[in-house]
Amino acid sequence: MTGAKLIISGEPAGPRLELERYRRQQVVEYADLDRLSARLEVGSELVASTGVETLGGDGLPEWIQTLAGLWRGWAGEHQWRSLEEDLYITATHDGLGHVSLRMTLRGPLASWPTHGRHQRQFGSTRVRA
Repeated sequence: MTGAKLIISGEPAGPRLELERYRRQQVVEYADLDRLSARLEVGSELVASTGVETLGGDGLPEWIQTLAGLWRGWAGEHQWRSLEEDLYITATHDGLGHVSLRMTLRGPLASWPTHGRHQRQFGSTRVRA
């Protein structure tokens, strides 16, 4: 199935990350290699996009579910990374109901890392699949 899309977005002027699967290929009996188009918008000033790969999503849906289950807060950072670490998301919680997401997208050979960060009250950040 191609065209599966995930959008992580905060306030209208904040960063927006869009992931869309454009190809799935079975590489071994138990895992699919997903090729995703990743687009990170930081306000209207900066838009970066590149292709990223995951093995069956590399646990991204489960990572999001884990964060949702920890709405009261956690210590330290929770991180998700794509297969070759060209996309990673770091989540922190301030203990007061605010979650901060740092989304980093790196281009070929890590030549242009692009970061987006927003802090929102838990439950107000939209994640659509």
